[in-house]
Amino acid sequence: MASLALFPLFLMGGVGIFFGMADRFIAGDPFQAMYAPRLAWLDFVAVSGFAYCYYEALRQRRKVHLHSRYMLATAIFLLPPIFGRLSGIPLGVTGPEDFARLSTGFQTANGVTAAIAFGLAVWSGKHGRPFWIAGVLTLVATVLYQTIGEMPAWQALYGRSADLPDAPFTLAAGLAGIGIGYAGWIAGRRAVPPVSTVPA
Repeated sequence: MASLALFPLFLMGGVGIFFGMADRFIAGDPFQAMYAPRLAWLDFVAVSGFAYCYYEALRQRRKVHLHSRYMLATAIFLLPPIFGRLSGIPLGVTGPEDFARLSTGFQTANGVTAAIAFGLAVWSGKHGRPFWIAGVLTLVATVLYQTIGEMPAWQALYGRSADLPDAPFTLAAGLAGIGIGYAGWIAGRRAVPPVSTVPA
């Protein structure tokens, strides 16, 4: 039940991160100038995947195997940024002059995360669908990071997003979170059997 209140806050936080990264990208922050437009695609896919798995977890909450796996699958989308930033340690990133090495770390993080998801999917057998979805979406994010994320047209568009007011988008994300939670909760209600007619 607590997640119904926390989930909209998660989506609002995701929007805040997006605009914060765009602001620092325009300001010339060394890390954001190099990676923000590409990392934005990882965030788009991660937030969308998180929202889908959360909705399905609510919808399937009376089926313990699927419900628990969809809930666990939401955590899969939080792993790439953690692994990606930790990769700076073995890659020897100590300052802005080493930031270029992190691209390999981010892609490796996505590969490791997808492998974890697929491993859990195989281990889960017939209930592995949530992890298959999480793994595939992680790979999709990797492709978008490497393709659209590097296009000059996208980077210019991303930079212009810093001029937009973030409050309406943050509010919209919160309302969307409430709507997704409500829809999932309603979809997962136990069906009430029809009242049989008793002959007089």
